[in-house]
Amino acid sequence: MVIRELYEEESDKVVAFLLALSEQDRYWRFGRAMTDAALRQYVARIEWDESVLLGAFDQRTELVGILELADVGNVSEIAIAVAPAYRAQGVGKALMDRALLKAKVRGRDKVVLLCQRTNEPMRRLARSAGLEAITEDGEITGSLELAEAGLADLTEDATRAAFGNATYATLLAGRAWADLLENAAQVSRNILPQQ
Repeated sequence: MVIRELYEEESDKVVAFLLALSEQDRYWRFGRAMTDAALRQYVARIEWDESVLLGAFDQRTELVGILELADVGNVSEIAIAVAPAYRAQGVGKALMDRALLKAKVRGRDKVVLLCQRTNEPMRRLARSAGLEAITEDGEITGSLELAEAGLADLTEDATRAAFGNATYATLLAGRAWADLLENAAQVSRNILPQQ
């Protein structure tokens, strides 16, 4: 699995990922029902300069999880979704760990995560990341105070970013070569006489 920052040019991947979520998963991610049109509008309104979107990619470079850090003053709000086939495999935890570091190096004092009381997977993830939870009106708010980023944090963030991008590029290149070879084999089967 590769974790890397997503860019505005990849908003179509974000839309496709969110559209593939079930009604229940959409409700858990957004705290309300979301139509396909509402999801498209949501992604179109993302302030890419003010938010950070982290993506988790499998070995075929398919987007399997998204975490959004939306800045509200010196606090970053975390929202996360993981594809059903990749749950309970550490994807959410890897995204969360990367997000906590990213929020810290961006100078945020605290991260918060809101989730429905019924969203047990998110509650477990928040606990595993050390977020303190408060229950109110059927929602749970988890928060974690962040220490000021030091040189080691800045170095780790830069290293993880470079490694994530390099690994993703390598996987893309490997996938492109595999597709090219498969296409060449198919063309040769169609052109060469059958014996």
